[in-house]
Amino acid sequence: PAMSDSEEEAEFDDVVAFGEASETDDDENDVPLSALAGRAEEEASEEASEEATPRRRSRSPAKKRRDDDSMDDFIDDSGSTSEESYAESDDASERRVKTPPPSKKASKEKSSKKKKRRDSSARKSSSKKPKKSAPVAVATQAAQSRTFPTPSSVMYAMTAKGKLIQQLLCRWWYVTVWPDPASIPRTAPPNYDRLDGFPGVFICSSGDDIGKMMDFRDKSAAPCFVNMSHRSSEDLKALLLEALEKQEEELLRHEEAENEGMAKIKELRKWAKKVDPDKADREAKKILRAHNMVLAPMLPAVETSNTF
Repeated sequence: PAMSDSEEEAEFDDVVAFGEASETDDDENDVPLSALAGRAEEEASEEASEEATPRRRSRSPAKKRRDDDSMDDFIDDSGSTSEESYAESDDASERRVKTPPPSKKASKEKSSKKKKRRDSSARKSSSKKPKKSAPVAVATQAAQSRTFPTPSSVMYAMTAKGKLIQQLLCRWWYVTVWPDPASIPRTAPPNYDRLDGFPGVFICSSGDDIGKMMDFRDKSAAPCFVNMSHRSSEDLKALLLEALEKQEEELLRHEEAENEGMAKIKELRKWAKKVDPDKADREAKKILRAHNMVLAPMLPAVETSNTF
């Protein structure tokens, strides 16, 4: 259909307005090349500056918690930071930094001092001479705790009189002659022969009693504990000192003056001289009574005939 003049004019105006708007947009989008080059340089310099600046590393949660805990130590109950806490922390850190580790020279000096002390103590202990123990120990603590089956065992272990008897029985032949030759039969009984080494003892060699023995020695004078225990400590002490003297003479006769036996004799003589006889007798009775023991009676004498 044909348009009217007014409609054509309105359409023409719209076309003109659209063309002007398009020109305006083109003008805005048209940028000179020099401007574009400058903008590119600016963007490149910004990227280079960002790369050159180090990024701040974010602390890990654990590290952050430790820092927070350490900071909490300096926070008062009121919520304010204590200056004294900061000062104490700084002092502690300074002490840790300023304290030098022990030098090798100081440690060597300490070790050398310890070694010298050990050496000096060792020399002192070695220089001390061991004390000589008494040859006869009476009534020791170990002996008191023992159980003794016989009077001889308790007197030997715990009394001075027992020690006198014990040491005298070790060398009785220096002071006593037993058996008495006068009490021994001059002839042997029928069917009996003398027993060698045992004067006064005979053994049957024929007949119905072969092997049977006959002892004609005087038992009342026999050097045994039973007989010696009924003698006084004074007599025992005198006999022991005499026996030691004769034993020493025998050793000197055999040129054994410097042997171990001679030293023991001297020590034993020194001890025996210090024994108090009366005190030793009282002590023996007391010890026997404490252990509910009684000495056996002396052995009976044997009456023999010189001939059969």
